[in-house]
Amino acid sequence: MRHEAYLPELEDMARQNPEDGRLLALLGVRLAQANAFPEAAVTLQRAAAAGATDASVWLTMAASFAAMGDAAHAMAALRLNAHQSSLAPVMEAAQQRCQALRKGASPAELANAICPEGFNPVIDTYGAGSVLNGVAEWWGRRNPEHSGFATRQRWAREQPQDTPTQVLWARP
Repeated sequence: MRHEAYLPELEDMARQNPEDGRLLALLGVRLAQANAFPEAAVTLQRAAAAGATDASVWLTMAASFAAMGDAAHAMAALRLNAHQSSLAPVMEAAQQRCQALRKGASPAELANAICPEGFNPVIDTYGAGSVLNGVAEWWGRRNPEHSGFATRQRWAREQPQDTPTQVLWARP
């Protein structure tokens, strides 16, 4: 179950399935979550080339370029898709948000202007899991040490004051 996989597991899966756009999109966003923006941008480019071409992938790719201080590539990623009718409104809105920034905005400010919803749209689309989510939840509750990434992340969010849950979330 991909959505439960930790970063090293996703990287292994991607090496085995280098043309799986959905897998690459999930790996790209997980890399971005880990602040590995150069790797995230390249992986999201590969995801788009492999068919993961919705706006959330392109925005996260552009935001990754921006976060690493490469505004030129960030804006190029937005302009590249401005001609596609399904993506044009989203890409144009992102470009307008960027233009509204003050001169000398930080890489983080530019990334936030490009992708104000953060990584959630990519995670929701490519990391949603499957009909087996209930089984993963049940198994994780019975065997917390074998629970996966998404399960532990949700538990940590639901129980921010519970020390054992937070410790479990911190361990791979």
